[in-house]
Amino acid sequence: MHELKRRSYLDSMGIDSYISRGQLPGAAPTQRLVINRRTAVPAIGAATPAVTGATPTESNAATAFREAANTVQAQLGGGKTQSAPPAAERAPAVAVPRFSIVAVIAGGFLWLEELSATSVSRDQVHLIRAIVKALALNDGELDVSQFDWPIHSNTQLDLGEDAARTCLGSFVQRKADGGKCRGMILMGSGCREKLDMAQFESVACLS
Repeated sequence: MHELKRRSYLDSMGIDSYISRGQLPGAAPTQRLVINRRTAVPAIGAATPAVTGATPTESNAATAFREAANTVQAQLGGGKTQSAPPAAERAPAVAVPRFSIVAVIAGGFLWLEELSATSVSRDQVHLIRAIVKALALNDGELDVSQFDWPIHSNTQLDLGEDAARTCLGSFVQRKADGGKCRGMILMGSGCREKLDMAQFESVACLS
């Protein structure tokens, strides 16, 4: 029987097994077992002794790593810290023109005048009516409307002078076509400056 099994059976039956230090005269030969003396394993939770210093191998590895890092840094930027890229500059805000144009259809003409106030006054309407009568034009019902720029406050859309000129031209064209006007009368220089006159080359314009 294997010695380890035999001792296991004896231990389970509560029988102590003793092995002599030497071979006794007349006794059966005893199989000797070699006992390996191992360092005791510390119990779980036991305090681990603090490492006071790095081993020579670790110290050499750390030194080699630092030297390699310094070499790579010197090759890339000469050992200088790379500065962060400058922040992108914002485009300057485009000035938004603000104006109001009154459009009056009277006497078969479209009368345009820039307003100095936020809305058309009665005096302006009476002046146009008086001019229509003085010129003996057809004195019918006056159609008064107003164009205000900017037409919205969405800064993501174009609110510059070109956009204002385009929108005003479309407004004037709609009023002239809808009123079947024979021409336009521009009262003051403000309207001519804000209109694209090339758009109305085929329209009789008086100012």
